[in-house]
Amino acid sequence: MSSGLSNPAGACVAAAPWGKAAKGQVHPLVCHCIDTTLVAELALCRYLGPGPLAELRAAFEPLGDADLWIALFAGLHDIGKHTPMFQLLREDVARERFAPWDPKELARLKVRGGSGERIDTFHGGLTAVHIVGLLERWGADRTTAKLIAVVLGGHHGHFPTPTILKHVGLGTTGVGGPSWTRWRDRLVTAVINAVGLPEPEGLAWDRVRFTPLAATALAALTTISDWIASDTENFPYGTADDLTAYTTGARRAAAKAIARLNWVPWSPPTGFKALFGKDPRPMQEVVEKSVRGAKGPALVIIEAPPGDGKSKAAIHACALFSEALGMSGMYLGNPTQATTNQLYLEIDPAVAVGAPVALVHSAAKDFLDGRGAQPSSVDVDGATEEGDRSAREWFTRKKALLTPIGVGTVDQVLKTAIRSGHVFVRLLALSNKTVVIDEVHGYSTYMSTLLDRVLAWLGRMGVPVVLMSATLPSGRRDRLIRAWRGGLLQDAALPVEPRDGDVYPRITVADAAGVRHEPADPAPVNERRTLHLKRIATDEVARWAVGESVANRAVAVVHNLVRRVTDTVLAIHAHLDEQGVPEADRPRVAVLTGRLAAGSRRKLEEDLRGLLGRGGTRPDRGLIVVGTQVLELGLDLDFDAMCTDVAPVDAMIQRAGRLHRHRAPADGQTLTLAITGVQDTPAGPRFPGYLSTVYEPMIMMRTWAALRDRAVISLPGDIPTLVDDVYSERLSAPPGWADAWSAAADRLKRNLKNQELDAANRYVPHPVALACSRLELLTAQPQDPSRTRDSRPRR
Repeated sequence: MSSGLSNPAGACVAAAPWGKAAKGQVHPLVCHCIDTTLVAELALCRYLGPGPLAELRAAFEPLGDADLWIALFAGLHDIGKHTPMFQLLREDVARERFAPWDPKELARLKVRGGSGERIDTFHGGLTAVHIVGLLERWGADRTTAKLIAVVLGGHHGHFPTPTILKHVGLGTTGVGGPSWTRWRDRLVTAVINAVGLPEPEGLAWDRVRFTPLAATALAALTTISDWIASDTENFPYGTADDLTAYTTGARRAAAKAIARLNWVPWSPPTGFKALFGKDPRPMQEVVEKSVRGAKGPALVIIEAPPGDGKSKAAIHACALFSEALGMSGMYLGNPTQATTNQLYLEIDPAVAVGAPVALVHSAAKDFLDGRGAQPSSVDVDGATEEGDRSAREWFTRKKALLTPIGVGTVDQVLKTAIRSGHVFVRLLALSNKTVVIDEVHGYSTYMSTLLDRVLAWLGRMGVPVVLMSATLPSGRRDRLIRAWRGGLLQDAALPVEPRDGDVYPRITVADAAGVRHEPADPAPVNERRTLHLKRIATDEVARWAVGESVANRAVAVVHNLVRRVTDTVLAIHAHLDEQGVPEADRPRVAVLTGRLAAGSRRKLEEDLRGLLGRGGTRPDRGLIVVGTQVLELGLDLDFDAMCTDVAPVDAMIQRAGRLHRHRAPADGQTLTLAITGVQDTPAGPRFPGYLSTVYEPMIMMRTWAALRDRAVISLPGDIPTLVDDVYSERLSAPPGWADAWSAAADRLKRNLKNQELDAANRYVPHPVALACSRLELLTAQPQDPSRTRDSRPRR
């Protein structure tokens, strides 16, 4: 096959069309196509997970070397630049380079308006128009040709619609006449020849068939390969005088570019002790038994009390999935920055085994700078991304989801469910990892609806998922299972599997064969813990906290509002002043809320971990920590006593999980959870007015109905019953509560429906409902990908 450089018409292929032009330099289009092809060939197995990769290879298998044909089409994404409309964007360059051929279209076409703004057709659409004709000439059926055209036409983040492509095709002047078509065909021939593929004519193009997942995978691979190849640090501008020599150099450049990304697959040891240097706890042993030697992807749900070691169990499961299924890493999604930071610190070298680790949240840089570290990549929760510049910036500076090990907030996962530019890049970036989501019970209905859609896609891609919770309602567990298995089995209406009783702790494993529940014993520290409930008035909180802090005890006071924290701290100091307690004898009072400056919060968290964390030194005098919900989900601390504002039952169980978290109570010692912030009346409980802006009144009423007559809670045994009492409709209104109960129930129903609709208006189509012919629905009516959280009350 000739490269086409020996005759004037063929020389136009390499010499005339420019692909990149800046600062007086020009990079020929044919060179950029070769660059991208060679990058895609190397990125294929690093970026795409086993499931999408297998389907994409199957699509091209009838042609022979499937991987190289896949890479070629990624490289042809910019063929639409070989059109008069695009070339005239740099008229000075175009007229100089096309002068020997004098294309009439260059004299007639206008690509800029009166004020200089661009009025050209986007070159992705021009690419799509040519690819359809090219593939049909090679023998592909029209359906396949149009699909590949849409895939390549969407490499700037948004797939073109059929209407757009129809209008682009009608604009023959912009695409160019027959001469331009021949020139583009010859450019394609030159790239095929350069990378070593055979003549396309005569191959089994009529047998090439795509699934929606394979098409989405090709789109994502095309985009990231283009980004890598467009970086002049990877591929300096060159010339097309000798394509053989150019391709040799481009192969070396592609290898260096991929190496620079540090896509080192995670290859951890698969023994728990080898990973963490200690023997597994009973629950962790059940997880290992359930996952080791997995024959296919699975959804694992770990339900166990706070402090039972769920995070380590999840990481171990990721290691086992990497061994069994060839996953290249893991993404650990957490509800808050505090939990993310803490887990990031626990990913020690023995766990990472040389693989790069990314910290992924908006304050990650501040956190790492404060520790004298440099992030391998930092992402920002809620950063909007539109257009090529921001997309490339996301890849080069914020490539968190591409890093083999990512420790971040759940927001990064939820973004993959929102219709937006390049959403397919985000989706496929998760395809080669095991995805872990912590505190899965604690997300609002809006967030949970997005999460269900993500789970459907993860199931469709064959991605193993580990979900963790101490307080997961059974109905929510069923929906999570149905979402993931619905994607895996390609059945969006998959019925909910029957479940076994209220076993707790439990490990649920869902895979292609079905759903099974494995009971697990709690860790020794969590065995048969009796939590004594005590009600105290709001104005008694300060006195209670000071009294509990004697004998060097650590006391936590958890409020639902920062204002409440401030009031309690002032009351504590006022009480100490009133009692005339000398400064040297006073307990230390610490304030921990989300409003603390990043540096101050980081220092306080580290101090508290040193005292109250696992193996902490314990306080040498009384310590009272007054904080908000950051104490509920944030820090792995061990307190001697706790007072909490009334909150949903699962939140209070989470907070109580900080009581003797790492130490069993001494003989005869009573574990007491003091509750404040509720007043009983004949018509029902009276909560502070602000509480309805924080939590749903119906959830609060159910919580109090379940707790008000209880003197004790037996942990962990009572957890499933309490949680299902509050998050199902099986509780009825106590006497006298009927009117308030009914009004709260109506409000809850409205809010849940509104949040579901809000999420549904933003999320991507279900993978089962997405037809190849409607790929543009992934990016149609794009939404702000930062909209991962809502401001409505929890659940």
